Amino acid sequence: MGSEDIFKGRRVVLFALPGAYTPTCSTGHVPCFVKLAPELRKHGVDEIMCLSFNDPLVMVAWQRDQNAEGLTFLPDPDASFTADSLQAC
Repeated sequence: MGSEDIFKGRRVVLFALPGAYTPTCSTGHVPCFVKLAPELRKHGVDEIMCLSFNDPLVMVAWQRDQNAEGLTFLPDPDASFTADSLQAC
């Protein structure tokens, strides 16, 4: 799935983190977006996505551990999504 498939015609908040289960990401960044999700949606945001260079299974487990079902966790283990997004700029 490329960046155009995700962003075209939609309002998406995308935040990228260096890795699943890293201390600051797990105690600060993800919980902050979970907390802010209702407010962002009130302002017309369609989806909130967390991008990280982990494989899909790790991202699913991390999302579950973070109680972040309202966010979409986007795995990018080979950086292909990131590369596609940079070329689109």
